[in-house]
Amino acid sequence: MATLEERLAVLITDLGADTGLLLAALTPSGVQPTVSLDSSDDQVTEMTIVDDGTATTGWPNRWEWKFDPAGATAAQLVQWVNEYGELRLVPAKDNTVALRVFGRHASTDAAHTGPLFEIQDNRADRNTVFGVDEDGNVTTTGTITIQVPSGPDLQVGFLMLDAVESVPSGTPAGTPIIRPTS
Repeated sequence: MATLEERLAVLITDLGADTGLLLAALTPSGVQPTVSLDSSDDQVTEMTIVDDGTATTGWPNRWEWKFDPAGATAAQLVQWVNEYGELRLVPAKDNTVALRVFGRHASTDAAHTGPLFEIQDNRADRNTVFGVDEDGNVTTTGTITIQVPSGPDLQVGFLMLDAVESVPSGTPAGTPIIRPTS
């Protein structure tokens, strides 16, 4: 097994001039390192995961965050970057949210025109196939399928409106509204 000095030498060599990561690696536990990006050319780090042809079942997660709840026997994995570099999230507690997105401005502020969240078809074309704005409006180029449970007490209401027709007053919050696309 490599000594601490040997591991640090490899770390320093791998990081090169990236002093931010070196600082984070050498900072004592409990101390928050700070990395300043003062230029549009600055980058904290870049990681490349090389497929060496082995079965990925033995590959480790590349980065992990764990939460250790009071009374638990072990910390739980709540956020990680898997063996391929893909982000994964799970709520830390039964009553928490794994990912929450906030709008840049209040919904009444016309300065913000972009959606909160988008899914695009690919990095080259960047066609938005699904989006959500600050008011909860969903846009999609595809079909939204809603599965509803069946049963004798099920009451599901939809409101069909023209493209420019106003929602009638008294419509319960959360009522699905269907409008033509053009």
